[in-house]
Amino acid sequence: MAARQPVAKLARATFLGFFVIYTAGSIAWLLSGLPPVLAAQVPSVHATLHQWGAGNRAYLIASRKGLEQQATAGARTVPARELAFRAGEEFSIRLDNRERGVAHSVLVVDGTGKEIDERETVTNRSFKEYRFAALPPGTYFFTDGERPGPPGKLVVVDGTREIPAVIRWVPGIATIAAGAALDAHLTEPAPELILQYLFSALNLGLGFLLIRLRPRDLAARLLALGMIGTAAVFNFQAHSTLEEIPRLGVLLHDGFHVATGLAYIYALLVFPDGKLVPRWAGPQRWKWQLRAVALAAVTVAAVVIFSWLQRFFDTVTAQEAEATFPAASCTVNEIV
Repeated sequence: MAARQPVAKLARATFLGFFVIYTAGSIAWLLSGLPPVLAAQVPSVHATLHQWGAGNRAYLIASRKGLEQQATAGARTVPARELAFRAGEEFSIRLDNRERGVAHSVLVVDGTGKEIDERETVTNRSFKEYRFAALPPGTYFFTDGERPGPPGKLVVVDGTREIPAVIRWVPGIATIAAGAALDAHLTEPAPELILQYLFSALNLGLGFLLIRLRPRDLAARLLALGMIGTAAVFNFQAHSTLEEIPRLGVLLHDGFHVATGLAYIYALLVFPDGKLVPRWAGPQRWKWQLRAVALAAVTVAAVVIFSWLQRFFDTVTAQEAEATFPAASCTVNEIV
């Protein structure tokens, strides 16, 4: 019995270390949803985030809804309202045409309505990279040249004057600013926002309470992990992380979903005394090997089901959006 105590202490220390890191990730995920909320309420903050996130490449989507934009290829889409680029640098706009048999193109004009460059059409669900020479600082406009909709602003920023040095030189900060600026167009209504963060706070509190009251109980530990993960993944506003830190955001998102689901499944298997159910009544020789195989099978099944459900809901969401939003109609000259 005494020989098992060092192992038990090491296991507890390892779990607590993981729990601290896991909880910190969940809290960081939740906090990432707040900058877009602030930007949506304060126009000057929104404009500043667009300036700080100015780069040399943008992503546009053309569909029945009109033009949309993404923080990075494959990220969530928002209405295409503002692009920001750095002055003195060539830049490109990637247009992904998602309408079969319908031509789309990118049209960029200055304040007088004069076209900046010739445009080429994109058809049959393909994409094209439009490359532009460096432009002087100022405000321009962009729209779909073949199917004009409400024009968006294209702002060319003087990086040395309008972007702080720390934003220019520290990797990732500009991406965070650009993602927060884009997600300001996707903020939740105030009542839903408050309810989501109250729900997240409740789950965080319950998770901490379980660890505080039952630190050595395996079922309590697993339930605590599930609740900490639930606080993150069931907060839609906090999904801004997917735009603010795209690669890490996807890993956190999928990791939280899988870890939360598995934590709840394992908690049910060991509830209430921390021992695996059903009890193993066969030869003790193969006890742990067979338990490991059973847990591995449960893990693989949970991951496969999660992957299938994610693809299913992504497909359904895209089809519903495509059928719900009609294309808008407006011209650049109406704005400029």
